[in-house]
Amino acid sequence: MNIYKKVVAITMSVIILLLLTCSAYAAGDVPGKDYTITNPYETVNWDTWGLYKTNLHTHTTYSDGEMLLSEVVESYYALDYDILAITDH
Repeated sequence: MNIYKKVVAITMSVIILLLLTCSAYAAGDVPGKDYTITNPYETVNWDTWGLYKTNLHTHTTYSDGEMLLSEVVESYYALDYDILAITDH
């Protein structure tokens, strides 16, 4: 049984080494390669772009929130929110 444990340990070590090597290549750490990251929003003028006041994660008393749905909507409306997502679970 002792030889079985050694074979399994060596096999697992080889698999882990291969996985680490593959993940290094997938992450862009390939020798001789130069990757440049560009900003796709580089030319956007954020001062003139339409901005929205948004909350994309809100709960009501239907799950673990503290306000009724109508109260949540009215509260965010009073705070001048443009977009509200109810995310009860």
